[in-house]
Amino acid sequence: MVLARRFPTADFDQVLVSRARAGDSEAFTLLMREYGGAVTRLVRQFVRDVDDARDVEQETWIRAASSLHTLRDEGRVRPWLKAIARNSSLNFIAARKRQQGRVATFDDCGTEDFEDTSDAASPEMHTLSRDSQRKVWEVLGGLSERDRTALFLREYRELAY
Repeated sequence: MVLARRFPTADFDQVLVSRARAGDSEAFTLLMREYGGAVTRLVRQFVRDVDDARDVEQETWIRAASSLHTLRDEGRVRPWLKAIARNSSLNFIAARKRQQGRVATFDDCGTEDFEDTSDAASPEMHTLSRDSQRKVWEVLGGLSERDRTALFLREYRELAY
């Protein structure tokens, strides 16, 4: 039986989610078709590079498929998917920032023949810096998702609060 959708309804979403949970890949494909545009638009608001955005979209759908059992209200698929897309986007951006901010060490390049000519801080300063970073992450972890998102958009996207 093929389900066609003319008008989005919570009942139709419930049927698709139930079927997808039961292993019906066609039902999940229909969910992807129905909500793919919304996921794409949301991800591209966060991730500007088209190729990176496609990766994040794919990650969003993988997460959605693997956590479909966690959806409590089967009629609220759209906000659930948008939350997954937003979190996937934020995780991607945070990982990209960590990767770009990472400083290569001699261990990373595999050569010990080079002399260290950097103005490296003392071990004490390095430890204090690490401790400060840990404290910041702990405080950020205590914020609500809404506040973390607002802070992220302010600091990384330079948007107004």
